Order: sequence, then C-alpha cells, then structure tokens
Amino acid sequence: MKKIISVFSICILLSSCSISTHYLEGTEKYTPTSMEEVQIFTEDISEEYIVIGSIATAAAMSQESAIKFLKKKAAAIGADAIIFTKPTSMSSFDTAYGYSGVAVKRKK
Repeated sequence: MKKIISVFSICILLSSCSISTHYLEGTEKYTPTSMEEVQIFTEDISEEYIVIGSIATAAAMSQESAIKFLKKKAAAIGADAIIFTKPTSMSSFDTAYGYSGVAVKRKK
C-alpha cells in the first residue's frame, strides 16, 4: 500500500511540472540572454533578426507560468524575442496551458 501511495504522489508531483521543446536552425550557438530581456510578439517584427529555432512549452499551473517558462527556454538558447507566439491546444489536460513560437536573435 505504501508503494502505491508513493507512486501516486510522484505522479501528482510530476503532473505539475512544465515541459518544453525547441528545434534549432543551423549550428551556430548564441550566448544565453536574460529571461527578462526576451520579448513576446504574436506577429512578425519589423527589425531584422536571425531565426534560432522553434520553441514550445506546456505548464500545468497557469498561462503566466507557461509564458514565463517559454521565455526562460528562449533565453537559454540566446533568443531576445519570440515571434508568432500563440497558445497551443492542450485538450487532454484541463488545466494545462501551452504556447509556441519562433525564437529569434535581433541583428544590431
């Protein structure tokens, strides 16, 4: 019985975690940026930029936590903006929120 309760507790704990994925374009590596520097855009931006790759996250807590996690992952790969950001369908989870977009590095 203790084993079943332990396994159940671990499943509940893991269900509140966030997941992410990203697909990098090319082989160039960029210096990580600060999460606070990463800006979110729902459309294309007028500035010139380099596409780093596609990025997507899902979080079980709230929309804010999903966006925060998206920015954290984008910053880790050197992005300073995410364009074409949109919510993604999470129909199998009632309380999960997902977002996807394109991580970019602005040309200066």
